[in-house]
Amino acid sequence: MKKINNIIGGIAILFAITFLSSCDEINRPYEEKSGPIDVDTTKKNIIIEDFTGHFCGNCPEAREVAERLTESYSNVYTISVHEGPLAKSLPGILKYNWITPEATALAQKFKLVASPFGLINRTAFNGKALVTPDSWEAAVKAELTKTADIDINATASFNETTKEISFIGDIKFLKAGTGKEYLVVYVIEDSIVKPQKNDFLKPFPYDTFYVHKHVLRASMNGNFGEPVSETIITAGNKVNKSIKYAIPSEKDWRTNHLDLIAIVRNNETEEILQVEKVKISK
Repeated sequence: MKKINNIIGGIAILFAITFLSSCDEINRPYEEKSGPIDVDTTKKNIIIEDFTGHFCGNCPEAREVAERLTESYSNVYTISVHEGPLAKSLPGILKYNWITPEATALAQKFKLVASPFGLINRTAFNGKALVTPDSWEAAVKAELTKTADIDINATASFNETTKEISFIGDIKFLKAGTGKEYLVVYVIEDSIVKPQKNDFLKPFPYDTFYVHKHVLRASMNGNFGEPVSETIITAGNKVNKSIKYAIPSEKDWRTNHLDLIAIVRNNETEEILQVEKVKISK
């Protein structure tokens, strides 16, 4: 009986040793996987460049489409680009001049002939870069499926004394660059109350208190920007960019309604690789 007990005891000890040993083998890889994992979750943001004009009676409806998309998707932004035949000023009710050199250069680049049309990250949708408002949502959704190659982390400030806007941004390359990346920083103004033709108003098709949003006012660094870097940047590296822009004294812009739109674009294809809206701190 004692011999049997000794055998049973030995088996128990052997089992315990085997169990403890097997636990060590299971725990070790589990502990190694419990550390932080570096996963990049940067979204590819979308910009709708809405070509519009205060003589364009269908443009208010197009603007509503753009606004609905910016409300539905937190990483979709809009610029109202006043350009084309229906954006020209005339004496009378629609005399304010919205057209800028940047808007003209953009319209010429993409051969704008009428409004409303839009660019969605300046990428072709169904074979065309200029997209009608009824296709903006589908074009936006197509862009949202793409991964980001660039990340923009930026701040901006305004000096009341000098009337100067300062932009400081880190451009991080999530993938290796090509040397064709250009940065352009636009100044936009929101909530401008000026007349607008609206064909859906009866009997007088003009809204004298129309609220214009996200209006393109200027570029801080040229019509199409400047190279992010003179050399090709490898994946994971950053480039710091600093830009200053003094608001011309003759402009009536309300500085408390200004924001910046920072865009990194491919200077060859015009595709927008990343965009970020930057609030200006006062």
